[in-house]
Amino acid sequence: SLIAPDVDKLGIMLAYTPLHLLLFRYFDGVLVATSANLSGESIIKDEDNLLKKLGNVFDFYLDYAREIRNPSDDSIAQVVNGKTMFLRTSRGLNPTYLEIKSDKKGVFLALGSELKNEFVIFYENKLLISP
Repeated sequence: SLIAPDVDKLGIMLAYTPLHLLLFRYFDGVLVATSANLSGESIIKDEDNLLKKLGNVFDFYLDYAREIRNPSDDSIAQVVNGKTMFLRTSRGLNPTYLEIKSDKKGVFLALGSELKNEFVIFYENKLLISP
């Protein structure tokens, strides 16, 4: 409740970089990882913006000299009735195809809104979902 007072869920993450593996192996305390963005805003991808926007909400942060060229949110899933349900798909899962049953013919393009831009292309009963 001290970290995110209005959130009633706890998330876990798997290590997906060598840095994560080192942290998880050698750090005995609790680690809190975040995409460092304010609700509804894009991911903060550089140290200057991090300190400007969130500098008063953390005690320590880890930064390393690696430029983030294409910031991407992590995928988020939960288990519902024993099955995995994705709330957000991203790195490692998109772009992806879904096959659906449809009588529609032609090619259709659906576009997302301004902050969470995504697109979906429908063609021959397949949906191509953008990253």
